[in-house]
Amino acid sequence: MWNQDIFVLLFLKTDSKIGKRSNSIKKTAHRKNFVSTKMELQYIIPAYGNSYSIEGENYFYPNEEGITSYVKHDVINYITFYSSTTQCVFLSISITVRDNPASMKFKLGDQSKTMVIKTSDKYILPIGVFEVTEGYNNLEMSGAKTTNYNCYATIHSIVVLSKAEIEFELKQPISSMMGPTCMIEYSLPKDVECQAFYAEIMIPETSKYTYYTVINSMGASVYPATSSDNKKSINIYIRASDSVYRTHEELDVNKVKLINKGENVEESAVAYKPDLHCTFTYDWKILETYRFVLSVRPVKCLGNMTEHTVYFWHPGKEKWDLLVRALQPGVSSKITKVTSSIAPNAKGASSIRRKAIVGNQWVHEGKQWIEINEATFIESNNCYRKDMCVEMVDNKFVLETCGFINKRTQIGQKFLRKHSPPNINLEVL
Repeated sequence: MWNQDIFVLLFLKTDSKIGKRSNSIKKTAHRKNFVSTKMELQYIIPAYGNSYSIEGENYFYPNEEGITSYVKHDVINYITFYSSTTQCVFLSISITVRDNPASMKFKLGDQSKTMVIKTSDKYILPIGVFEVTEGYNNLEMSGAKTTNYNCYATIHSIVVLSKAEIEFELKQPISSMMGPTCMIEYSLPKDVECQAFYAEIMIPETSKYTYYTVINSMGASVYPATSSDNKKSINIYIRASDSVYRTHEELDVNKVKLINKGENVEESAVAYKPDLHCTFTYDWKILETYRFVLSVRPVKCLGNMTEHTVYFWHPGKEKWDLLVRALQPGVSSKITKVTSSIAPNAKGASSIRRKAIVGNQWVHEGKQWIEINEATFIESNNCYRKDMCVEMVDNKFVLETCGFINKRTQIGQKFLRKHSPPNINLEVL
C-alpha cells in the first residue's frame, strides 16, 4: 500500500475522451520518503451508465449529466468499475456544486476519506489513493455530516489513475440493462426417455424484480418470482413451438391450450398470443424448500400435441397439487434439456444481488426415478458482465448473480452432487 501522505495535482486535457485510457496527463507528487511508482493509465468513467443511488429501499439512476442529488446522509451513490488486478489507484471526481459548500464521504472497501466540496462549476476534486481489488469495485459517496442546509451537486465522472487495466460498463447503462442470467444445465441420463423432471429450490433472501427458474425445459418454465413491490408468486410459462414464431401465425391450432389449472392459479396476459402464462398466487417464504415436477407426454390423437403437466408440493397441505395442465403444439415423448437459472426481470435491476439454491433433481423414465448429479454452468445473456457464479454448498447448486459481486464461474465448468434422496415420496405421482 502506498504511503498515505500523498497529494497529486491533476491537469486534465480538455480533449480527453470519456472512457478512454490516456497517457496525456501531467502529474506532480509530494510525499515523505518519495518512491517512484508509475501510474500511467488514465480512465475517465462517466457517472451515467456506471452508477446508481440508493435511498432506503429505492434505487435511482443518473441522467446523462451525471448523479444529481442533494448531499445528505440517507442517499448513497455508487460508481462501479472493474479492475484487472489488485492495485493502488488515485481517484478524483468531476463535480459541479451549485450552492452551499459541504463535505462528502468517499468509501471503497474498508478505506474512507472525507473531502470538502466547494461551490463551483465543473471542476476536478482529488480524493486520494485507494487500494482496489481484482474484480468489481464500488466507490461509495455520501454526505459526510448533517448540516442545516442542503448542497445541490452533480457528480459527472470519476478519474482513475492506475498501473493496470480498468474496465467499466459502457456497452449498456446500468439503468437500462437487465443484468446477467446465471444458468446451469443438468446432465440427463443417456439412452433414456425422461418423461418427468423433479427439482427443488430454496431462496435464501428475496430481491425484487427476480425470476427464480427452478425448471426450464421443452419450452416450459416454472419459476417463483418477485415483483417491483416484492409481491410473490409462482409462474408457469409454456411457449408455443418455434415454427409458430417463424411464421407469426396466431391460428387457434398453433396456440398453447390450457386444459386444467389448480386452485388460485390464473391465466395471465402474454406478449405473444400463442404462448400460455399462468400465475399461482402464493406467498412463498425464504429459507423454505419448494418442490416441483414437470411431466410431458405426446398426445397425437388431438392433432400432434404435447401435454405438459406441472405439480407443486404444497407444504401447508403436505400433498401434491396440480398447477397447470396444457397442450403445446408439436409432439415430444421425452424431456431432452433441462436448466435452472436466476435472473432479474426488469431493466435497471442489475445492481441488486440475487441468490438461489437448487437441491435434488430426479428424472422419471416410465418405470423408476433416476437421480441427476451433474450440472454445467452455461452461457446466457449479458455474459460480458462478470458478476455471476455457481458454487457447491452442502451438496446443493448455489446460483448467484448481479449486484457486482466479485465471484466468477467459467463457462462450461461442471459441478457434481453426491447421492441425496429427496425427503419426499415421488412414487405417489
